[in-house]
Amino acid sequence: MSAGLMACSSSSEKQGLFSLSTTDTYMNQYPPDLDSDMLETISQSVILVNSMTYYRVYYFPESKNISLPDIKRRSPEAYATELKIKNEPSTGTGLVLQFREGKLAVLTCHHVVVKSDSIWQFYTAKNPAGYPYVRTLAVKINTDLFLPEYPELDKLTILASDQNPDVAILGQTINNDLSLKLEEFKGQIGNSEKLKLGSLAYHFGYPAAQKQLTTGLITISKKRPDSFITDAVINRGYSGGPVFAYRFNSTEPDWIGMTRSAPIHYEWVVAPMEDFDESVEVREFSEGKLLIKRQTIQHYGTANIISIRAILDFLNQNQERLQKLGYNLKLFKSSYKNK
Repeated sequence: MSAGLMACSSSSEKQGLFSLSTTDTYMNQYPPDLDSDMLETISQSVILVNSMTYYRVYYFPESKNISLPDIKRRSPEAYATELKIKNEPSTGTGLVLQFREGKLAVLTCHHVVVKSDSIWQFYTAKNPAGYPYVRTLAVKINTDLFLPEYPELDKLTILASDQNPDVAILGQTINNDLSLKLEEFKGQIGNSEKLKLGSLAYHFGYPAAQKQLTTGLITISKKRPDSFITDAVINRGYSGGPVFAYRFNSTEPDWIGMTRSAPIHYEWVVAPMEDFDESVEVREFSEGKLLIKRQTIQHYGTANIISIRAILDFLNQNQERLQKLGYNLKLFKSSYKNK
């Protein structure tokens, strides 16, 4: 069987190997004959994804008046008075797209596994040219990607990644001697363009590193066919988690997208100096005793979703690269009858 979206007694919209179904719309309530065993089967393909990014952090005293052009002319070592190694952890959710032929492939969000190459922090004072003086510079050393539930596995690598639409595929060569309870996703592929206002979505994710299922009603934007939103209450850890919906004529849920994020805004708050951390953006100091730092506020009840169309487009764009690396993705579609 060749790689691709396999369909039985159904039509599809051609978009390369991976394509959208073209059947009817989705339910706006819980299916009367909901089979929780089907959701449990799907959940076996949903896994926790962790990344740990290591940074070399340079510290520049305000008295030296070091600006960005200074560092670009020479090097941070020439001006820094202190150097530390720091790490930035990140947790998200993944969906197993391949677990066979000695290969493991996991789909998740780009932002879960790819971090900034450099992070700058500045003092409020500026030089005559208008450049603020640098307080710290964090330079990325490397990022380790792993599945905490499977410590016997090696670190994963990024096979393909794209900041827009925020999708990544991680991979690893598997030792056949390992006995792993991993399940490859073999469910139905849906069509996010058939979703309607009020359609019910099911979100899988790992808030607080615990697998969880929640639901939300869908709002569609005709201006953004690559995404939609739901009113699901999600927390950190849901990023990369698959989203499903039920058709009116099916007892098996369709994969319709992947959770990307929840809206956030920032507030400036006063905090004691002992709360200072290099990962916090510092605005200014007062008398050397207090700091004003930026605090992230998350808006609950709005979840941004990457549509299945955008995900399949990403897979189609990278299929040749994945095949050259030895990955043979197969997305299966169960048979169903059109209304």
